[in-house]
Amino acid sequence: NLMLRALHSGSEEVVASASEHPRRPSLKDGAIAWEGVNTSGKSVVRVRSASLATVDMVGAFDHAGEPRLGGGALVFTAWKTADDLGDSEVDVYDLSTKATIALDGNGQQRFADVSDAHVLYSDFGEDPDGTFNGNKADVADVVIYDRASRTSVTRKLVGKQAFPRVASGTAMIYLSWNLIHPEPKMNAYELMTGPISANVANDAEVAFVTNDGSASYILPSVQNGIVEWIGQDVSFAMRLWRTRLDQIAPVAVTELDGLSLAAPVAHPQFTLLAVQKSGSDPELRLLTR
Repeated sequence: NLMLRALHSGSEEVVASASEHPRRPSLKDGAIAWEGVNTSGKSVVRVRSASLATVDMVGAFDHAGEPRLGGGALVFTAWKTADDLGDSEVDVYDLSTKATIALDGNGQQRFADVSDAHVLYSDFGEDPDGTFNGNKADVADVVIYDRASRTSVTRKLVGKQAFPRVASGTAMIYLSWNLIHPEPKMNAYELMTGPISANVANDAEVAFVTNDGSASYILPSVQNGIVEWIGQDVSFAMRLWRTRLDQIAPVAVTELDGLSLAAPVAHPQFTLLAVQKSGSDPELRLLTR
C-alpha cells in the first residue's frame, strides 16, 4: 500500500492499495502524486490534493509515469505509444486551473522537476536513437522551461546530463557523465550544481558519487540548498552524505553505519530515509539536524 503518515502524530491513511502497484510517490504542499496501474494494465499518474479528488492524468498519450510535484503543479512523463522506448514528452498539469501544457521535442523528454517558476527535464533528442534505453550512449541535455514566459532554453554541455532537481529559486543540481560511459550509470556519476539558466560557466561539482549497486537509481535529494545522497566513502562503505550548495563541503552521516540506506529526502530541519538491518524489514528513520 501507499501510505500517508503525519510525522508529528504518526497517524496514517491508505492513499493507494497494493492492487494498483503504487510507486514513485511525490508529496508537496498537501498534494500527493504517484504512479500506478489502471484497470487496462497501463501505467498511469494519479494526483490528489486538498481541493482535488484523486484523478488520473489523461491526454493524447498511451501511458504515463515519473511524477513530481512543486509550485502548484504536477509534472510527469507521457509516452505517446505503448513502447517505453518510444517517443515521450513532459506534461505540466496546473493543480488549480487543471490545464495541461506539453513540453515536447525530438525523441524522449523525461525525468522532470517543477517549481513555481520553472520546469527542469532531461532531453534525449541529441542521442543517436533519441531515447533513454540504458544500453547505448543515452546522450542528453537539461532543458529549463520558464513557466511565466512559456519559453525553453537548453543547457548545452558535452557528455550527458540528466535527472535535474530544483535546489532553490536560482540553483539546480543534476547528474553528469562523460561520453565514454555506455549509459548514465547510477553507480558512478558526477553530482553537479549550477544556476537555473543557460549559463553553464559557473557549474561546479558537488561530489563524484559511487555506490556498490545497492543504491542504483536512488537519486540525490535537495531542499532549500541542502543536498543529500547515498554513496561510498574511501573505504567503500555506503553512507548518507550531506552538504550545502552555498558552501560545498560534503560530510558523511556516521550514525547510520551498518545499515542499508535508501530514498533520502532532504528537509531544512531533518532527513527522512529508509534504513534496513541485515535480516530485518526496512523502516523509516528521521534524522534531526
